Amino acid sequence: MNSFKKVATSTAAILGVSLAAASAQAELITDWDFDVTGEWVIAGPDAPVYSAGGGAPFNSADLLSWGADLMDPAPVNSGDPSTSRSGLQITDTMVTGSVATGGGPVDTIEVTHFNNTILAAFQSLETATFLTTLTLTPTMPMMGPDFGPVSLNVPIQFVETINQEPCGFAVDSVCDDIFIFAPESLNFSFELDGFIYTTMIGAPGLGPLGDACDVAGAPADCIGITTPENAATPVQFNFQIDGRPASVPAPGSLALLSLGVFGLIARRQSKKA
Repeated sequence: MNSFKKVATSTAAILGVSLAAASAQAELITDWDFDVTGEWVIAGPDAPVYSAGGGAPFNSADLLSWGADLMDPAPVNSGDPSTSRSGLQITDTMVTGSVATGGGPVDTIEVTHFNNTILAAFQSLETATFLTTLTLTPTMPMMGPDFGPVSLNVPIQFVETINQEPCGFAVDSVCDDIFIFAPESLNFSFELDGFIYTTMIGAPGLGPLGDACDVAGAPADCIGITTPENAATPVQFNFQIDGRPASVPAPGSLALLSLGVFGLIARRQSKKA
C-alpha cells in the first residue's frame, strides 16, 4: 500500500490535497499525466487591490484590466493614454499533458501582459492572487489514484513604472514594467513510497532582476520578469518535476530550479503618460 505524504510546501495556501495511492511495490515514478488550471481570485481577502484614482478596473477569472472607463473592459492600446487600458489575460485556464520525472519542462498556462500607457490619474493594479491547481496521474509505473488536486494561492505585486528616463535598470522600453516572483511560493514537494517529488514551473526570461529590484522596492536578490511598454507580452509558463530517494538530501541546484514556478508577484507604481 503506497501513501503520499506532503514534505514541503511554499508559503502559499494548500487548499486541497488527496494523498493516497496504491501499487505493488515502491518505485520511482518516471512518467505522469497532468492537468493544470489557473484563474484570478476575484473575491474575498485575496481579491485584486487597485490604487486610488479614476477609471474602472475589471476582474474576472481569466482577465484583470484597468485604465479608461470604457464599454468594453478588454485591454486596448488606443494610442491615447486617456482611452487605453492595460491588463493581465490568462490564455488557457486549463492545460493537460505529460511530463517525465527528471525530464525537460513542458508548457502549461500562458499569461499575457498588455502593457499600455494609461493616465497616472487612473487606478492601477497593486496586488492580485493567482490560484493554480495541479493534478498528477502516475503512468509509469501505473499506480492507481491521482495525486492532487493541489491548489496554491500565489500572491502578486505588480510594478508599473513611470514612463520617463532614467529608468534605473536595463530596459527594452521607457520604462519596462516589472513582475517580481517569490521563489518560496513557486514549488511544491511531496513524498510517495520513499521518494520525494518536487514540482517546479519556469518561464522564459524569468530570473534575477538586478537594479530593477531596487526600482521596485524589492530585496536586492529578487527574481522576476520585465515587460516592454506599448506591447502585448505573452509569458509562457512551463512545468517540470524532479524525483529522488527520500534518504538523499536535496541537491543545491534544486533551489535554483525553484526560481521559476506558477504565479506572478508584482507591485505597481503610478504610470505617467
